[in-house]
Amino acid sequence: MSTVRLGASTCFLCSAPLRTKNRADEHVFPKWLQNKFDLWNQKFVLINSTTIRYRQLTIPCCKTCNNEHLAKIEKTMQAAIESGPNAVAKLPSPTLYMWLSKIFYGVLYREFLLLADRRNGKRRVVPKELLRELRVHHDFMQEIRLALEFPLGIPGSIFIFGTTKPNRVEEQFDFLDNHGNRSIALRMGSVGVVCIFQDGGLTKLFHDRIKQPYYRKNRLHPIQFREVTAQIFYKSMLLDSTSLYFYPEKGNEAVRVLTLNPGEVNFRKWDLFTFCKMLAHYWGQPVDELYGGDRWASSLRDDQNKFRGLDPDTLYRFSLPSNWRVLPSSGA
Repeated sequence: MSTVRLGASTCFLCSAPLRTKNRADEHVFPKWLQNKFDLWNQKFVLINSTTIRYRQLTIPCCKTCNNEHLAKIEKTMQAAIESGPNAVAKLPSPTLYMWLSKIFYGVLYREFLLLADRRNGKRRVVPKELLRELRVHHDFMQEIRLALEFPLGIPGSIFIFGTTKPNRVEEQFDFLDNHGNRSIALRMGSVGVVCIFQDGGLTKLFHDRIKQPYYRKNRLHPIQFREVTAQIFYKSMLLDSTSLYFYPEKGNEAVRVLTLNPGEVNFRKWDLFTFCKMLAHYWGQPVDELYGGDRWASSLRDDQNKFRGLDPDTLYRFSLPSNWRVLPSSGA
């Protein structure tokens, strides 16, 4: 793979130097997505808890990568997401993986270009070292523009869910990420997607085996999607097995990225309190409202362990021991 160069005058994808004639900055969250969910003036929370408008989340890009390679993926993704979760599930896994990879990496790249404190012109929101640590991620992203193949499957885990759509367009979109574990989740209308980028697909393999009752079977309320995301994020953090990736270069031929997983896959023990802390973060609640020693306030299952159907236009707050209550509608 080519050397990765970082900076405001370098294409984030191919590392080409940018000049006036070849520059075409890329929106991290594509224009069609921002239009569909009215995101342009919505605030995005950065890693240091400051905010930026979605429309300002742009990264340096050359015209070839923007207008040819990325545009092709965006057209495919737009059509699938507008058609619903079944259409997204039928996409080639590399297409969805690359689209999510660009968003995850693009957010961090934009944060790298931003000053943490304008009075201190040196320190960035995200240090260059963090992007350097994503070298393998950046290598995989070259599938967007080069002939890469994944004969043993994509290097990560992708989960696709059907989600319920609130009437208010502002509530039809959600974005969650876990930088430390290289994970991302998006809810877009009727489609929810969660991705762990470099676990060799082992988290997905585990969830497929246990066949969670909500998985691809029921449409998730926004609060339920956040709970499912917390479960997947936390389970991937417990993975105690390492996948190896090989991608020898062969001149002008396609590069085959091989994912080699260990023969025995291990996860560390699930700690309910630690999980509840993550869930409390995503729900915006104190952890002591959710944690009950041997159980937690789940939005997914009722007392009979059956899936809990929720009204998408109703806000809920789940807690123990009363378990849950309806909050005033955000549309009131």
